[in-house]
Amino acid sequence: MSPPNKSFAECIHLEKLDANTYKAELDGSFAIGAVPNGGYSASCVLAAARAHLTERGQTDTLNVHYEFVTAVGVGPAIITVEEVKIGRTLSTLHVTLWQGKGMLKEAPWITRSETKRCILAYATQTNFKTLGGYSIETGFKQLDQQTRPAKPDLEALLRDGKVNLWRESLPPAGSVARSNDFWRMFVPSEGPFSPGVLDVWMCTRSGEPIKQEMMPFVVDSVPYDMTTFTVTPEMYAAHRNKDIARNSAAKRDELEERKKERAGFWFPTVVLDLENKATLPAEGVRWVNMRLTIKLMENGRFDMNVMMRDEQGAIIAASNQVALIISMERNLRNGKKKASL
Repeated sequence: MSPPNKSFAECIHLEKLDANTYKAELDGSFAIGAVPNGGYSASCVLAAARAHLTERGQTDTLNVHYEFVTAVGVGPAIITVEEVKIGRTLSTLHVTLWQGKGMLKEAPWITRSETKRCILAYATQTNFKTLGGYSIETGFKQLDQQTRPAKPDLEALLRDGKVNLWRESLPPAGSVARSNDFWRMFVPSEGPFSPGVLDVWMCTRSGEPIKQEMMPFVVDSVPYDMTTFTVTPEMYAAHRNKDIARNSAAKRDELEERKKERAGFWFPTVVLDLENKATLPAEGVRWVNMRLTIKLMENGRFDMNVMMRDEQGAIIAASNQVALIISMERNLRNGKKKASL
């Protein structure tokens, strides 16, 4: 496992083509199979929104809604920005990532009858330093404190790969999820702390600080064994306990079979919503904490709710997404479609 030899900022760098158009180069280091990770591609899209409103000082994203309508590929992409509303406090942009046939080397940069819209986004931009108003604590804080596990010794985790009730989540040999090579992820070693809830501590493998522009990629990066933690308590116990009752053996066998099948599955994002509750320091942070839940995984699709915190426990972002469960073969077929200008 090796992360890219460039910084994340370099991997989402955009070339400005005109007042409303940018060019990105989607990096294969962030691919899952043949398709760049949705959160990484979404970070490229959001980079265009920030760049577009830099002069207005509205580089902070309050909320962004993404629709992933066509799988993207490694290579060049065109990103266009449409101003829906420019306001003193909040501005809304419609941002589109285009790829495929008909991309041009000069304006208008795309051929609308040929080039595909791959990602559509509505971004609400602001300046968190000047955004203020009424605040009040909610009862969620108390509920959250009752169920959230204590912070482990993060330096020991980093050094040893495990400590107390935590271990490093490592993908199996031959995993095609290269985007996860960017991270080190640590999960509960003795099962979920709360039924159906996956708690994760994560940091970059290279030691690069986690910065605000990474947030779409952060919330879309999950451990390989995510589904092991989000199954029912009975199924998880059946998997862990080798001396279970005879009537639970079928559940254990089912889970083992599903773990084998997992390598053949791809979880492409269909819709992703991200709300930033706060901004990370400009210099970035070493660690972030993820709490993930899935309410229903059925008929080839599932929902995923993610809450992100900093090392001190402050909520920094929340996201919801809908994803599909389909064969990895469909992913790899996308590798035959070359993006080019």
